[in-house]
Amino acid sequence: MDKKRTALAGILVLLLAFLAFGALTERLLTGWQVDLTEEKLYTLSPAAREILAELDEPIRLDLYFTEDAADAVPTYRNYARRVEEFLETIAAAGDGKVEVRVVDPEPYSEAEDAARAAGLSPVVVDEAGTTLMLGLVGTNSVDEQEVLPFLDPSNEPFLEYDVMRMIQALAQVDPPKVALVTSLPMNGSAANPFGGGRPSPPWQVLQQMRQLYDVVDVSPTAANLPDGVDVVVLAHPKGLSEGLLRAIDDYALAGGDLLVLVDPFCEADPAAAGGRDPFGQSAPGPAHSELDGLLEAWGVEFHTDRFVADRGVGLRVARGPGADGLQSIVHVGYLGVPAELMDRDDPITGSLEQVNLGIAGWFESAEGAESRLVPLIRSSHESTTMPVSRVSRFPDLEGLLSSFAPDADDYVLAARLEGTIRSAFPPASDDTTAAEVETVAEEAEEGGPAADGAVEEDGAADEAGADSEEAEAGEADAVRTGEAGGIVLIADADLLRDDFWIVEQRFGPVSLGWQPIADNGALVLNSLDVLAGSPALLELRSRGSHHRPFTKVEALREEAEARFLSEQQRLEDEIAAAEDRIRQLQAEGAGAGMILTPEVAQELDRLQEQVLEARKELRAVRYGLRKDIDRLGRRVMLIDVVGVPLLVAFLVLALTWAGRRRRT
Repeated sequence: MDKKRTALAGILVLLLAFLAFGALTERLLTGWQVDLTEEKLYTLSPAAREILAELDEPIRLDLYFTEDAADAVPTYRNYARRVEEFLETIAAAGDGKVEVRVVDPEPYSEAEDAARAAGLSPVVVDEAGTTLMLGLVGTNSVDEQEVLPFLDPSNEPFLEYDVMRMIQALAQVDPPKVALVTSLPMNGSAANPFGGGRPSPPWQVLQQMRQLYDVVDVSPTAANLPDGVDVVVLAHPKGLSEGLLRAIDDYALAGGDLLVLVDPFCEADPAAAGGRDPFGQSAPGPAHSELDGLLEAWGVEFHTDRFVADRGVGLRVARGPGADGLQSIVHVGYLGVPAELMDRDDPITGSLEQVNLGIAGWFESAEGAESRLVPLIRSSHESTTMPVSRVSRFPDLEGLLSSFAPDADDYVLAARLEGTIRSAFPPASDDTTAAEVETVAEEAEEGGPAADGAVEEDGAADEAGADSEEAEAGEADAVRTGEAGGIVLIADADLLRDDFWIVEQRFGPVSLGWQPIADNGALVLNSLDVLAGSPALLELRSRGSHHRPFTKVEALREEAEARFLSEQQRLEDEIAAAEDRIRQLQAEGAGAGMILTPEVAQELDRLQEQVLEARKELRAVRYGLRKDIDRLGRRVMLIDVVGVPLLVAFLVLALTWAGRRRRT
């Protein structure tokens, strides 16, 4: 009996000790975690700590979360807890500069009114219409606000970047000034009053730029750049005035920072759609960018009549309705450039995973250039160049793919420009002197005012001629040069379009935010961060991308497609020839009063059987496209469902057996 009581008491003591240990660790170790993810998604990065250390004013972060509504959606409840823990980690690292509050916006409460006034987006979570809020509102000391309308669990890898960007935006008193020169509708467009169309919102990349920078729109016809500019962005420049071209040239020679996106065929340009804008108005001019000699003067060659085609990194696009066989095909002009083709040591591209480009050009150093290109992004070795005319109107994607012949070379799609650059224009003072001397010389030759002055005609002419020759010689020798400051060149402007890199997540009519599918926006913002001298967010952007492509599946798909295209063409040609022959024989029979000879009837039967057999074979070829992929899927499922549990069971049995052996 005493043994039983002793055993019972021991069990009770262990239970109490376990509960006490649990309570103690929950209190003492709140916020502690072991981060075993590949990219340390749950660890506050050094860049985030740097931003927090530089805070000069207090920041308040209000996390709005509807507790009761989350009962039916455990995913939101778990993620809300994850966000709360992360914000507490930020507050602890902020040395008292960051205050975190968790607010429950109960229905019809003042908290709900405040959340709605801030712009948070509620989502419906059940059939009864119950709404849930999970959003973040940041406020600084002067009551400026930054808002994350809805914290989507699928965006968890970008949580740290989104929150730290909010904090930095609230902390910046004078954000860097960015001058944007573009011919693209990046600011969106108003609705067509006659066409019934809806207005288009500003592009997401521009909205993100405006959150961090003071973006000033500069018209292509402006005479100069604004004062106090930190970075100039040229996004598909066209029709720039001579004054603006001179200003950009002077700015670059003075060591100014530029982000230049030029395009051999910009599909976002209204001129690419046959010279009409969305309202049907005339949009004359080419669809390629125009910098009127600036790049050439700076030592860079950029071709506007050819684009880079790359089968190795070509993106898959839909073939369109009614397409037989494959529903998608590789577009060799649409490139999904992976990380291995980017400079991993440069802060602009070092954190990127994939950049999507559309009909991109390439850069080369001009002969005799004193500047040099430092590549940031290259094409693969399965690339070549093709005429822009092949994609300018209704491109034949199958024709592009079947005629593709790589030249085993790669092309510079984005680069830094360093070294000495030359001006595209002579000094303004030289222009004035030469013009004045030329006028004097002409008047002297014609017996004008210069001949009637205090000097003699011949003397004036001789003096004017000498001055003109000296001015011309001086102009030739006075080519201005300068050291490139920060100049980043990108050979595509379509990468800025929303559909190339980001998609909107919606729950019915409610927007749940935007989900990046590529790092195009990060490429632009990284460039601006570096050029503007504020790289603190570089480590955070694109951190923890959860996109993991099925490379094996893609390889199987491309291999099957290569077989399919040739086999499909052969069978379709065979079917078409047989059907033509059948129609010919039927027409001949109709002309003979529908009386067919036994030989003709036999040939018709044979041809019809041939058509049926060819169609059956064509179906088999199409089925074969998915066979290898389905087999791989079944193999993976078998490993997940059966193999892993068996492995765990085996390990448990092995450990149990080993323990018993040690005891015996």
